[in-house]
Amino acid sequence: MRVKAALITGLIIAACLSVTARAQYGGVSAPVCVVELRDKSGQPVAWAGKGFAVRIAGRDYFLTTAHGMCEGMGGTPQSVLEQIGSPSLRSFTREDLGTAGRSLLVGSIDGRLDSDVMVFEISYSVRLQPLSIAPTLPAVGTRVWVLSKDGENFSNNSSVDKFAGTVSTSSMSGIFVKLDGPLTALHSSGSPVVDAKNQVVGMVCGTGAERKSVGCNPALAIYQRLYAAGQTQRTRSPSGVQTFR
Repeated sequence: MRVKAALITGLIIAACLSVTARAQYGGVSAPVCVVELRDKSGQPVAWAGKGFAVRIAGRDYFLTTAHGMCEGMGGTPQSVLEQIGSPSLRSFTREDLGTAGRSLLVGSIDGRLDSDVMVFEISYSVRLQPLSIAPTLPAVGTRVWVLSKDGENFSNNSSVDKFAGTVSTSSMSGIFVKLDGPLTALHSSGSPVVDAKNQVVGMVCGTGAERKSVGCNPALAIYQRLYAAGQTQRTRSPSGVQTFR
């Protein structure tokens, strides 16, 4: 009877935690969204690809690409920020997920994969499930998946589509992935690339070879830029390996 009672108690606690998590993220568990740019009056002006949230040392951040922010409006990342403030976030069914917060890191559009990033604060009121960052660069040959949406930005289905591929080049300056088939998710810049543990290894910054390959900003490079900017705290496991949860 004691075992049964303990089991029931455990199930109740798990259910409560699940309800709390759903409430915290408004019932939306998608790890990737569409980025919408609005002017200071709140009027939509452009779409800026995709974006996603990561959790580092107990703090959540929103990541997207610098070139995506600029393509819809022109100018530099900084000038776009001056016009829009923070980007608005939309689900694949056009649901409003909230607005990213203060800009923490402004990347560039100089053509380098490892500098093509924008990072924003994100609050618990934003209904987007944060991912974790893989603690190491993916080895060549690692199987990975681009998380995005087939077709244009929006659909009647809110689920995230996965596009499988294999890491062909991996360094702190850029990760390249050869996909199993064409990436049919359009406007996919800013989509997270995850490994088999569902940990982020990179962010899509461009496609090539008839959309059968993608170039990515390594997640570790983004983390290092955040750390260098003093926007996050580094934690270490007893072995000295960096962890990012």
